[in-house]
Amino acid sequence: MYSQKVIDHFSNPRNVGTIENADGVGEIGNVTCGDIMRIYIKVDKNGDEERIDDIRFQTFGCGAAVATSSIVTEMVKGM
Repeated sequence: MYSQKVIDHFSNPRNVGTIENADGVGEIGNVTCGDIMRIYIKVDKNGDEERIDDIRFQTFGCGAAVATSSIVTEMVKGM
């Protein structure tokens, strides 16, 4: 059984999509279950300081993979 937080993020994923002219793009997949996640980040550079200004994802896979992607984007935005 999934927690309410996981169910919420699967039902209403945050930060879905792409970023045009992203500063970084990463992709990872799981050959066992077929999940694929692509993540895009935009970095704000202020002198020596850098932070994730925007982050988006596209995940093709199970509900847990979509929810995890959504949760991670909320956790790291602004870091």
